[in-house]
Amino acid sequence: MKKILLNAGFILTAVWIALIIMEGKNILLGFKEPIDFYADDFDINENHDGERISADIPLCLGECATHTVTKTSHGSTSKTKTSYYVIPAVAPNVEYYFYICIEVKEKDRDKFEKLTNLTLNGEYGSIKVDGKLKKLENKAYEYMIEVFEEAEFFESKEELDFYVLPLCFEDIDFGFAKGCFIAIIISFIGSIAVWISYFVTLSKEKKMIAANKATFQANYPTQNFEDNVVICGKPYPKHLFESVNNSLKAGENIAAISTLRQITGISLEEAKEVIDNWCIYYY
Repeated sequence: MKKILLNAGFILTAVWIALIIMEGKNILLGFKEPIDFYADDFDINENHDGERISADIPLCLGECATHTVTKTSHGSTSKTKTSYYVIPAVAPNVEYYFYICIEVKEKDRDKFEKLTNLTLNGEYGSIKVDGKLKKLENKAYEYMIEVFEEAEFFESKEELDFYVLPLCFEDIDFGFAKGCFIAIIISFIGSIAVWISYFVTLSKEKKMIAANKATFQANYPTQNFEDNVVICGKPYPKHLFESVNNSLKAGENIAAISTLRQITGISLEEAKEVIDNWCIYYY
């Protein structure tokens, strides 16, 4: 029982710590009020680190870069593809759009391809996203610059550098983040309960060991407690049970029960009970 509680405590603790590491920032963002990316007073050139931003994207100039991550696990290989699409951004009192990238997962590529086609046909569309701004990877930024250069979108290099920003909109699933938050609370409370149960069990075992020791020393005052093991009220030299102890360490409970019965002659039921509480007998 004690071993089960110990393992459960470690697992539950690892779960809520891992979730905090992976989704902690997104969970905090999920509780913030989103800022409208296309509001009149939103300035893309300001620092928006740590802010939750929502956008109803009207235009898309197409894909400028992709990033593929390959993972191999248990003999199988999986690939995760992320695309970068160019979208407009705004700043107060500026005549033209600024341009940044948005990270697009494989499942959302079709939506952005349709919006790109609408844009090329001179029409507006709508894709709602919710997330945050972050720095665009250098390689993706280089590819975005190349797209604008090849299209001769701007009249000068200075204009291109001014309006094309090394920023990226990261679309975040805040529903998933909130689910992780609930899982953190549940696993945290569960881990606390399990650790309390573990230490209570440990305390009871220590008290039981102390009681057994006192009983043994009272009944056998001439015996050395440290060199004996009391099984069903009868003392045995401790060294006789080394093989039993080694079997238990190796996880071989059946072998331990069999050896214990050979040494002591106790019943199967008694042997099982002793083995289940071995730490009480074998000090």
